[in-house]
Amino acid sequence: MKFRRTRRDKWILEGVSSFELALLMALVGSDGLWEEDLVRNRLYQDPGELSEKERKEWRELTHSDLESAFHQDLETVLKDLRQAEKRVGKGTEAVYRIKSTAENAEAWYQTLNRARLALNEIHQLEAIRADSRYAEASGNQQMALLRYEIYLAIQSVLLDEFLSPRGA
Repeated sequence: MKFRRTRRDKWILEGVSSFELALLMALVGSDGLWEEDLVRNRLYQDPGELSEKERKEWRELTHSDLESAFHQDLETVLKDLRQAEKRVGKGTEAVYRIKSTAENAEAWYQTLNRARLALNEIHQLEAIRADSRYAEASGNQQMALLRYEIYLAIQSVLLDEFLSPRGA
């Protein structure tokens, strides 16, 4: 997979394998990623030190806005992924091209960030990454680590190319 900025306001992920596309499509939560209580609590956790009244107001006002923004971002990413163009790769393997815009970069960044937070909560990836204990990770943890690292790499490029003062 290779990132290419085509113009000031457009970008492409090209050479995306079927496997990588599947990892990106997992962002939509087909594996139940977004439904885990642990994840929902992490993504929408109440701020600390609030009275019960303030906490209730926060849940009614801010929580619903956060959840709405999350679903809008996710829909933006899903739309880009659904429009992936199938190409002929080396050999018989198909590769894909995913096109997007600078306008969508923030939605991609936020969606990927939430996915990384969710994967960490479910699979305790921070401890594995911090101690470089990759060999000890279970199969599910290794797959989660792969997703985590791919999402992080895409985030880094989006940050450099579109979301930092230098890239914008």
